[in-house]
Amino acid sequence: MKRVTLLLLLMIILSAVCAQESFYQQQIDSIKVQLAYNPLDISQRLNLAYFYMMNNQPELALPEYQQVRKQDPESGDAAAGLLWALNSLNRWTDTISEADSILKGLADQNKETKGLILNHLATAEASLRKPLAARRDYSVALTLINSELRDLPHSGLVWIYQRLDNYPKAMQHYRQITAPFTDSQFKGQWQLETAIALKDSASTILSLGAAYKLRSLTYRIKAEEILISGSPFRWNLKGSLRKQLPYLDVRLGLQYLEGDDVRLYPGKAVNLTLSPGFYYGKLGIRARISQHLAVFERFNVYQSDLGLELKTHPVTLTASLSKVFQDNEALNSDTENWVVSASASSRIYRDIYLGAYAGWGDLAWHTSSNDDITDDFAPGKAYYGMSLSAPLWKQLNIIFYQQLGMNEDNFNHLSLLRLVYTF
Repeated sequence: MKRVTLLLLLMIILSAVCAQESFYQQQIDSIKVQLAYNPLDISQRLNLAYFYMMNNQPELALPEYQQVRKQDPESGDAAAGLLWALNSLNRWTDTISEADSILKGLADQNKETKGLILNHLATAEASLRKPLAARRDYSVALTLINSELRDLPHSGLVWIYQRLDNYPKAMQHYRQITAPFTDSQFKGQWQLETAIALKDSASTILSLGAAYKLRSLTYRIKAEEILISGSPFRWNLKGSLRKQLPYLDVRLGLQYLEGDDVRLYPGKAVNLTLSPGFYYGKLGIRARISQHLAVFERFNVYQSDLGLELKTHPVTLTASLSKVFQDNEALNSDTENWVVSASASSRIYRDIYLGAYAGWGDLAWHTSSNDDITDDFAPGKAYYGMSLSAPLWKQLNIIFYQQLGMNEDNFNHLSLLRLVYTF
């Protein structure tokens, strides 16, 4: 009985689709007859282009919109329709080029049309992996469109803010959409990762981690083990919880370290990070304020960080200043050090990213922005690294990282390979 019901429902849906397509085709045939008698009728040519679009024939609509643009360069409907057709044909770069030209010649009083053009422009920018530019143009379009078409930029901003990993902003626009709208990205998302790193010729680092993101919360757990000459030396278990607020990210991390060196282990650490952020045009700005406490057998480490991230297409720049205070058991043996770290990453092609990293200062007991503790008495005074990230297969990404560490006249090398699967 259930199969019969499903079959009937499918037949009804197919019948409705066929009837709709038949209606559009009837309109197209009728308008083509009228244009045969009056080929200069701009209104009918716009109608023809519109019904071509509704009938899923953008390749036929495009020349009609182009013809109207030639006859009436001031036609806002033709300009918006032209970009609509180009986007439907996935001609994103042509959309951006045409939109720039159209916006320069568009009258300022035509706000609604300008909003639609900016909406189409933002769609093309988003498709070309330029989320910050798309965010700006969708936002401006929203201020110009006053009709029921406001759902268009609202929907675009929902998608863009998810790309920018900003759930509160995405939900803010999701709640403004009047038409039925669903997005699978609001469902929970898992991420699994595994990595192997080789340091010089004696040390091997193995790690396995998982993360689960549900709306404004992200949970992470990671286990890591260091082998020296093939024998276990130290393992580390850490977890974190991230909460996204409208203008602030809060992250709390916990760690437990166990190893062979009785001067150090077991060790425990807690980290609290506050990251306020906002957007300005095509620029994303985020600050980072962190406090770290690590407790080892013979000393404690207190660290304070102040960092800044600037993001614009296609580059992301970060800089951080850390003060590391080591409170030792022995009298008058406490130490205080400063560490400066910086990074730059850029999308070089599609979803392929290249990164550069550097740090200077006494890195002993320093905790990175990823909560990785350098639990070493003499790790080095500087490091320089390069990374390459690329999709390997569907949701599987591969990351290569190569680092050169410096300690006076000595050098050490670190090579890392990480696989990340998101589903």
